[in-house]
Amino acid sequence: MSSSALVVIDVQNGVVLHAWQKEQVIERINQAIDSARSAGIPVIWVQHSEEEMPIGSDFWQIIPELVPQPKDARIDKIHGSSFKETDLAEILAEENVGHLYITGSQSENCVNATTVDALERGFRVTLISDAHTTDDERVVATFNEKFLQMADSHAGLRVELLEKTLPLS
Repeated sequence: MSSSALVVIDVQNGVVLHAWQKEQVIERINQAIDSARSAGIPVIWVQHSEEEMPIGSDFWQIIPELVPQPKDARIDKIHGSSFKETDLAEILAEENVGHLYITGSQSENCVNATTVDALERGFRVTLISDAHTTDDERVVATFNEKFLQMADSHAGLRVELLEKTLPLS
């Protein structure tokens, strides 16, 4: 595994409705997407569905400020981790991906679960610390701190601001 992929988790109308620093986080995710596309890095979109947010509903849709391209992989999930009961691992294997840039929402749920699951599966992970969000800024800070502490003992994890991460490679 040698290449990278950018994973955009659950940036959907119903998920980021009340997100902390929504506009700024969306802008940074768009910058990461632009950098990934310029570098030929796959962009993978993950969408969560549940009873209150069924597939195809307005709440389920990716926010209009972010625009998936036809070549981008799309993952539908019903669990916190983007890996659980999805074909994400197979898509990454087909692309020979060993490193993930992770962005999205919600920090304490799906971003957390996907990051931990990716590390457990042997992927190197860069959590872009200012490109994930949730409804409460304290939760974002708590999870950035949690992952910074994990990075001290896990060589496969980096937690970085977008400006330190660009250009994606």
